[in-house]
Amino acid sequence: MERYEILIAVTISWFLSQLIKSLYALLKSGGLSFIKTLLRQGGLVSSHSAVVSSLGISCGLTCGFDSAEFAICFVVAVMTLLDAGGVRYTTGKMSRFLNDTVSKEGINGEKFNENLGHTAPQIALGVLLGIVVSTVTHLCL
Repeated sequence: MERYEILIAVTISWFLSQLIKSLYALLKSGGLSFIKTLLRQGGLVSSHSAVVSSLGISCGLTCGFDSAEFAICFVVAVMTLLDAGGVRYTTGKMSRFLNDTVSKEGINGEKFNENLGHTAPQIALGVLLGIVVSTVTHLCL
């Protein structure tokens, strides 16, 4: 199992973040389908953040924090976190504005996805989840 430690930690981080996101959405709205919320993007907890932080920490714990593998994971994680909180978050806000405008004008059409990016707390909780899962996985395997 040690050979697959990184993959196991990343998979658990993704699953837990999506599960938490689904349960939070269900509690908040009460009417959404569990499967629909399990597979959606955006919201609390950021699965992107959980996955890339889990990947980086797991790689650091198994390969060393001074390894080339960790350096690559770190760069990918920083790029992903910036994208989740920047471009993707802004795109979600723009989608909300467009959907509201189209609705007010009475135009029929497919709605844009408004749940694309993440706020800073959603990203921070994703990072924390990824770090905890990777550390526990490393200690248990």
